[in-house]
Amino acid sequence: MRRLALALLFIALLALGLAMGFRRGKSGEEALAAVDAPRSPGPWSESPFESAKVSAMAPAEKESRRQLVAGSSGGCGGADGGPTLKALLRRQGADGAWGELPEEFEGRLYTRNGATSLALLAFVGAGYTALSRDLGDGVTIGGSLKRGLEWLNSHPPATAFDAALMALALTEYAGVSGAESAAQSALEALIRLDAFQRADGSWGDPFTDFCGALALVSARAGSIGIPPSMFDRASAGLQARLSLAPDLPAVSASVFLDRERNPPGYEAIEAELLANLPDSEHPEFTRDWMASLLLFQACGPSGEPWKTWNEPLKNALIPTRQRDGTWPGGYGPTASVVRDAFGALVLEVYYRYRNVPGVRDGGGEVGQGGRVEGR
Repeated sequence: MRRLALALLFIALLALGLAMGFRRGKSGEEALAAVDAPRSPGPWSESPFESAKVSAMAPAEKESRRQLVAGSSGGCGGADGGPTLKALLRRQGADGAWGELPEEFEGRLYTRNGATSLALLAFVGAGYTALSRDLGDGVTIGGSLKRGLEWLNSHPPATAFDAALMALALTEYAGVSGAESAAQSALEALIRLDAFQRADGSWGDPFTDFCGALALVSARAGSIGIPPSMFDRASAGLQARLSLAPDLPAVSASVFLDRERNPPGYEAIEAELLANLPDSEHPEFTRDWMASLLLFQACGPSGEPWKTWNEPLKNALIPTRQRDGTWPGGYGPTASVVRDAFGALVLEVYYRYRNVPGVRDGGGEVGQGGRVEGR
């Protein structure tokens, strides 16, 4: 019996060693080509409040974050994002959500979950929380956000894309509000996002990966403790993509997630963007949001690439916005919310995130989240 037990143990160890060898032997190219189903969530997802830290931000940290995103004219009374935020308030449903049936916008399908996440993200980017007493067209913004958050928290995402947008909105809200309950809601959203993350670190497509990476960045900034393995997988997946075929979502995500000022492919992406500046005749809201975040983050407000990009960006967005705060285009209820939320998010880039230390062309301590004068 003893010999049989030893033999069985040897076979089990051998099988385990072979399995690990096969796993280590998978190339980056094979990992990128994998179309596996979402992997099973780790043990932390089964017992989140025991193995993952949930903490509200310290008061000083909270105030720093609020000052960072709450620009002096970014609110509903301001000259930039304000009219669009008012337009979003008018289109919120009675149940607290934004949008109606799923609709396509710039080649991607958006549900009510995604539209609601983006609308909330636009308000959070201007510094609003559920406690805000400001009025927008007679509507209390805090009450509107409270209803939106309640709806979002009660409607779990069905896709990785919805999970990424929801996690991004709720982690950003937790960071700005500093509330314990908001941090717990954000953690639950991250658990759902973790369940959709594949073994290669991706969530299925480049833009979803970008939104997922931003959610992890917001969780890190908001002191929401999640397993390092989730960061490590996302970072490894980005590095694999960058080593093969760098694209705008991967380069942008790497700058934020890895705090890398010059990841592989950055120069090529920067050159491509500056050769194809924002154009009011052919608006690309999704691209311009990612690109603006990337250039402002990596170059700072005094960097030449940002200066080259910024003027065409403003000229493409602000003059074309209609009097009611929306942008033109024959979109339905859901897609129009997505479009206008992205437009507001682009106008919030100036005070959205702190720049990477030692920005490429800005120099020194340029861009601690400060806004650009005369933008």
